[in-house]
Amino acid sequence: MNARQSAFACLANAPRRPACVDDQRVNHGVFPGSVDWLHLLPIKSQSQIGSVMAGRRAASRSPVVATTIRSRGAILDDQFRLCAAIQNNNVLKGGEMAAVLRALAGSGFLIASTILAQAAEPLHLRVADSFPKGHYLVKLVLEPWMEEVKKRTNNAVTFDHYPAQQLGKPADMLKLTQTGVADIGYVAPGYTSDKMPVSEVAMLPGAFEHSCQGTLAYWKLARNGVIAQQDYTPNNIRLLLAVSLPQYRIFTVKAPVKDVDDVTGLKLRSTGGAQDLTLRAIGSVPVRMAAPDAYESLSRGTMDGLLFPLESVVAYGADKLVKYSTDGLGFGSFIVSYSISDNVWKKLSPEVQKAMIDVAEEMLPAVCQQVQKADNETKKSLEAAGIRFETLQPEVNRKFKDLMKGVAKAWSEGLDGRGKRGSDALKEFDAAVAAIPAQ
Repeated sequence: MNARQSAFACLANAPRRPACVDDQRVNHGVFPGSVDWLHLLPIKSQSQIGSVMAGRRAASRSPVVATTIRSRGAILDDQFRLCAAIQNNNVLKGGEMAAVLRALAGSGFLIASTILAQAAEPLHLRVADSFPKGHYLVKLVLEPWMEEVKKRTNNAVTFDHYPAQQLGKPADMLKLTQTGVADIGYVAPGYTSDKMPVSEVAMLPGAFEHSCQGTLAYWKLARNGVIAQQDYTPNNIRLLLAVSLPQYRIFTVKAPVKDVDDVTGLKLRSTGGAQDLTLRAIGSVPVRMAAPDAYESLSRGTMDGLLFPLESVVAYGADKLVKYSTDGLGFGSFIVSYSISDNVWKKLSPEVQKAMIDVAEEMLPAVCQQVQKADNETKKSLEAAGIRFETLQPEVNRKFKDLMKGVAKAWSEGLDGRGKRGSDALKEFDAAVAAIPAQ
């Protein structure tokens, strides 16, 4: 095999292919038909300038680094000469062949260095949700999780957060996550009850007392239980974070709710699914709507009130409109959850995967305590702002509970009829909640 054939054979080996093979100056015939080393001096000068500048920047850090950078510049000079010679069908001889060998040996080093540099670049993951910027759940849950994952992976992964429906509305988050528009999405089961109906077991009235009971029970079953099998696996997503909000209340504008008759016929905001069943059971009319849209509808008078948690009343500005709230009885809850698509998950290294799950498991027990505490503090601030909390009398409390006690049964049997194992989910969730103290 002659020198030229050897050069081609080496260049055909993709991992060792000099970058300048694709250089436009070579491919577009900038070099002359007969290689004249003096004609290549401008290229050499360019690379030398880069080497000198890089060397000056590096010299203050380490003479070894500066020498290395200048050496790489020399290797690139030889690679440009090699490419020019091959492009113009010249046979390399003597010292030229030495340059070829030097370039080929150097190219492997350079490419390996490039690969290492690229590997050091952090993986950017897009995180999307509908919460307004500065929402308390973002500060309590999402931001600390992202920061800790970055820390534990030595910044191997970073997150670009898109709040306030920048990438899409809450009902679209599942699809956006599945299709890769978002890598991690705020996939709330309540907004996608047609695709994730079993998760609503954690949204049923009376399902739990304390946020930590709902949070930890859901986290367990949505990762390794009926909920995981029915809602997450079929949708090709994995749960990364979940918090169960404190019990929902009924907020009204015109009159307080003191008895069952006071809610009859009221148009109240609902997320759908289990909350629709709950409101119909007590005689109200559910108006399915995402939280960010509630303020406008309430201000226009197209709704009479909200089925909302306390913090969301503040976060979405409804505290400026509502005047009354029920107290002493929960009307269901809501799961705030972030999920990642299976496609993205499989691209992550085992170390990153482990960091994501470990951080969530470590922080959630404390986070749910903070969420419950925030609920109590928000109640005090809303009372101070003039919102009146009506504590339901014991007999009224019993009336509401009697009306709602059939909701769980109707919900589970409805899912059973669709082959969704609602009864199994209800049994598992109740058992998980019972094993977690309410305080």
